[in-house]
This record gives sequence, C-alpha cells and structure tokens, in this order.
Amino acid sequence: MKTKIQFILFLQLFMWSGFSFAQHFQPVWNTPFNPMTIIAVGATINGQPLQAGDEIGVFDKKTSTSNEFCVGKVTLLQPVTPEHFVQIVCSMDDGTSTFIPNGFIQNHTFIFRYWKNSIGQEIQSIHIDFPYPGYDEKFTALGTAIVTLSVTQQIPETQSLTLNEGWTGISSTLIPQNTDIVQLFSSVSNSLVIVKNLEGLYYQPSGNNTLINWDYQEGYFVKSTATATLVILGNQPTNKQIVLNAGWNLFPVLSSENVSIATLFAGQIDKVKMIKEAIGLKLFWPGNQISTLQILETGKSYLVFMNQGVTISF
Repeated sequence: MKTKIQFILFLQLFMWSGFSFAQHFQPVWNTPFNPMTIIAVGATINGQPLQAGDEIGVFDKKTSTSNEFCVGKVTLLQPVTPEHFVQIVCSMDDGTSTFIPNGFIQNHTFIFRYWKNSIGQEIQSIHIDFPYPGYDEKFTALGTAIVTLSVTQQIPETQSLTLNEGWTGISSTLIPQNTDIVQLFSSVSNSLVIVKNLEGLYYQPSGNNTLINWDYQEGYFVKSTATATLVILGNQPTNKQIVLNAGWNLFPVLSSENVSIATLFAGQIDKVKMIKEAIGLKLFWPGNQISTLQILETGKSYLVFMNQGVTISF
C-alpha cells in the first residue's frame, strides 16, 4: 500500500506542478521540521466531494483553550479519491517559538478545516476516519497518516439576481446569512435608488430605511440607475410555503427552477383573479382568457390578486 501511494503521489506532483490557486490557509512554518505526511483519500461535504480550488487545512493548538494554528495545507486540483489522493505536509514545532508553536506538537490530535472556495467560507468540525490500520492517528514526527474526511452541515449557497436599469421585481430562493437590507445591497449601492415592498416599506442608500430586513417570503421592487448583479449568500429555507391574502400580494418564487402557474396553483386556480409580472406586461387573467404569463421565473417577483386567501407550496 505504501509503495503504491508513493508512486501515485510522485506522478500527481509531477503533473500538477504547473497549476496554482489563490491561497487561504497559511501554515505557521516556512521550512518543515521533522515533517509528517498526512494523505487524504477522500474529502466530502454532505457526501459531495470538495472541488478544485478548495483547500484542506491541518491545525493544532497548544492547549485545549488555546487558539488553533495551521501546521499544513493543500489546495485541491481535483476531487479527492483513493486514486487521486493528496498529501499534506505538516511541520513539527522546533521549540524556538516562545508563544505560538511553529508546528504541530507530538501526540496531539489532528484538527482539519475546509476552505470552500466557491463561497469563500471556512468549514470546521470535520469528521476523520482512518481507513487503513497501522498508520499514525495523531501528530507524529516523520510519521504518516491516511485519512478520509467528511462533514455534514448546511452549506451556504449563492444566488445572482439581475437588477435592470430602471425597475425590477426580484425575490430570492435563499434566506440571506445577513438579512440586513443595508448590508445585503451594499455591493450595488452606487447604482441603487430604492428597494420597496408592497406595503410601502423602503430602503434608500441615502439613509432612509423603513424596510430594515429582507424577508424571503416577500417579493420586492428595486430601482437602479444601471444594470447590476446582486449576489445573495444564504441557505435554503425549510419552509417553502407562502400565504397569499385576499386582494393584491407581491410574492416570491421559492423554487430554484422556474415553475408553471398551473402547477403552483393546482387545485386552487379558481381562487386566482389575476397574476402579473411585478415589472412587465405578461399577464395571467383566466376570467378574460388571457395567459401571456404561464411560467414564473426564479429570482423574480409577481403580483397576484386573490379572490380569497390560500397557501401555496414550492
């Protein structure tokens, strides 16, 4: 097993030597002392492998209450598998640092972190398995460990919303990590004029703000002086139901895929008087046999007039 790993590792290092990515984890050493090699033969999040550009960092800490420090890292060039494993070189503390060790401490337990490059976030509490007996399972000078890494947790996603010059009706399938309206729209504040909901609450970068927080169960009107892209970082909601009251409602599309009106309002279409684009001319008006609007697009918001209140589920 050791011979096979060493041979494949040599081929990988030879083939990958011309690749480079931006670095996130920064080990506390420059030249390794009594280095340990940790070989990862798997690295997943919710059963899905890490991708090229993601990083695996190895950490230690001086005491149970001390801050963690990085003793080794690797940037992935492809998903990690037993056939495409990666090595992480970790340096041992050489005893010359007074406060923070400049490497791992003998017999301490491994601590791993992921850097998920696509969302720019560190992920901790990584579970470690040792699939092959006989290798080191703690930090060891000149040692070798073989590990499989995994974590199960909700990982933030991103959604990009296009803001047209003029008015746009928008919604999000995600609950933003930061629901504060000022922070949420900070990246497009130079072109943003106003954000408002159907109740008349609004936010203007000039300082007027009665909207305060983004509600994923609402749709919004946005006015911009130029085309811009609003990127929302957040998580999928567990509740994808929307309560529509009798009268006018401005509602979001909580599906990551476009959805038909017939599907969304199945069994309740008789309660709908009219659905129209929040900003636009397309219209669904069954009483007048008008159906220029049939598909609701993710990222947009829509006005609906209900004859009576209903609950819809995405």
